[in-house]
Amino acid sequence: MQISHLAGSDQYPSGSSNRLVAQRVRPEFLEARRSGPEVGLRTLEGADTFAEAKRRKLAAMFTTGQAAGVGCFELDDATVNTIDVSSSTGCNGNACPDCFVTPATLSQGTTLTIQACSGAKWGRSGKTRTGIWAYTFINTHATYAVTAVDNGGGVTYKIPAGSFVTAYCASALGTTNMLYFPSTDLPTLTVDSGITLSAGAFDASSSSGPFTTSFGTVTLSGDTAISGAKTFVTGTGDISLNGDTTVGPSAVRTFTVGASGTAGAATFHNGITLSAGAFDASSSTGAFPRVWDGDPVRGHRHQWR
Repeated sequence: MQISHLAGSDQYPSGSSNRLVAQRVRPEFLEARRSGPEVGLRTLEGADTFAEAKRRKLAAMFTTGQAAGVGCFELDDATVNTIDVSSSTGCNGNACPDCFVTPATLSQGTTLTIQACSGAKWGRSGKTRTGIWAYTFINTHATYAVTAVDNGGGVTYKIPAGSFVTAYCASALGTTNMLYFPSTDLPTLTVDSGITLSAGAFDASSSSGPFTTSFGTVTLSGDTAISGAKTFVTGTGDISLNGDTTVGPSAVRTFTVGASGTAGAATFHNGITLSAGAFDASSSTGAFPRVWDGDPVRGHRHQWR
């Protein structure tokens, strides 16, 4: 074996002798450099290439205020904020950005109406855009809510304190000047804390599933109506009726206590008025006792037949 092989060199057979030329040895932790201006060299295991680093960008970072060129326009501290985004002067004399945020000081809830979003101007140049784009509404206040309204689709979306929402608007698709908010139709909803319904109806009429609670108290502040021939069944606990109770005013109904052979006693602490019909105890074999009510035989039991 020649020395050139032992040294890992190349042979150049020029003349009668072999010359040793050292090969370039690349460290194992380096990769071969590929061509192209955006292709970087991975110098260490796990390090990002220049191209990978270039692709990393912040998703959203805005300056705020009402000056020209801000990324997120601050609303006025007023009950109503109406902004025409199709105007090149719609936001304090300037074209509007696609983000709106509550001001640092907010003394009441506010309604934000976005006008003519399908003709919204684009950027500082004020050019009309085409396609579909997103608006971001941010409510930084800890108490008051922001109600976002469009003037095309009649859509109203309430943004609670300390939250945000993203809506879309299109130049030519769908309804003109309509804001498309996230859907309120949910396949399954699991809530870890309470639910507060501040307005509107709680309508489960289209659902055929059961309505089940746990051990907490169910308080109904309004009237309760059971429609149709549906029934009302309780458990074995006591029932207290603190108001007047009427059974069947519109039709003949039967009032039954217990079942034959197992019924408990019915106690009335005041008088009973029978306005019509018979008082029938003919099927009872028990005694009918009465106390002194003018009868000279006080405390005696009488059996009427």
